[in-house]
Amino acid sequence: MKMNHSLMQALQPDKPKAQYPVLCLVFAALLLLPSALMATEPYFGPHTYHFTQSVGSACPIEWWTGDCPEIVRDNLRWHGYLFDEHRTLEHWWNTHELVFDFESPDYFGPDLTGHWAIAIRADGVSDRSGNGRPDLEGRGLILGNVSGIDEAFPCGPTGTESTITMEAFWAGGNCVFGRSTEGPRLENNTRYRVQLVSSVQAIPWLTLFINNRYRLWRIEPSGQAILIGSGTYYETLTGSIPLNNPAAKNLGGFFITEVMSQHSWQFAIFDLQLFECGSFEPQCSNY
Repeated sequence: MKMNHSLMQALQPDKPKAQYPVLCLVFAALLLLPSALMATEPYFGPHTYHFTQSVGSACPIEWWTGDCPEIVRDNLRWHGYLFDEHRTLEHWWNTHELVFDFESPDYFGPDLTGHWAIAIRADGVSDRSGNGRPDLEGRGLILGNVSGIDEAFPCGPTGTESTITMEAFWAGGNCVFGRSTEGPRLENNTRYRVQLVSSVQAIPWLTLFINNRYRLWRIEPSGQAILIGSGTYYETLTGSIPLNNPAAKNLGGFFITEVMSQHSWQFAIFDLQLFECGSFEPQCSNY
């Protein structure tokens, strides 16, 4: 029996040059593997904070000028910000992570007009735009009400007044990834835990992108944590805003700010911890 020429060619071993794409795929796969040096200890925290606000006018981002209603953090003035010192990641490929619990007796509900903005791989103290005020830069999330903002795909409002969703921040702009990352309705007198992670990932042919994501748990009275929400948005390294966030990729600070609420409330953050770990790690903590 004779084989035709094309079939004989198909059965022959590949020539050496055909191995190069395979080697590239193997190298890309190695980049996706977590390193053996996963960090489990936070570089900041754990810290617990209690916040209160008395009834006052809405608080715009321009709170830095002192026009905000007074917010008290453990009996100290706190005009909208909680932040650590300015910090950069050891390498922009490294993973950055924030974990904390939160609970409020009266923040969420029909009277809520404001929200908490929280970010990692971030900076909230530098005046990058040169307008005389600090700029919010980073990758993060919202707790509260952003249901009334304008629609400008992929940015837009949430469908729920009191919820969690993701947001990108840069000097002079921001993008709320409303319905695409929206979580469940948040309730008063309920303890939640949130994990926010920003990590670099690779796909074949060595294309890098930043994966920004959160997970939300409800903490039962027994202490059991039940996963009730999650969201993700991807940040490219080229292209147009907002998918390519112009904020620096190596930012290692974080910020937490509350803006625009007009009712009296109390809000507690428990066991806040910040982590940095090696390149391409999916996360740093054991949560």
